[in-house]
Amino acid sequence: ELQATKYILNNSNKIQLIVDKNMIISIVDMTGKILLTQEIKKGANSIEISHLDSGCYILKNNLGQQRKLIKH
Repeated sequence: ELQATKYILNNSNKIQLIVDKNMIISIVDMTGKILLTQEIKKGANSIEISHLDSGCYILKNNLGQQRKLIKH
């Protein structure tokens, strides 16, 4: 599972992550298609996801960790 100190989905428009190291985050749909890739830095980060349709996604990082994401 994706290791983040804090993981918040605000109003289905942004994901807020607090991480302890720099990493690359990807959001992948259930077919495996990469929809977004973003480099995030150690500390607090915000990822805009308002352009994504409602549904299930996988939030992955370049360290091999992942977490299920449900957008309403």
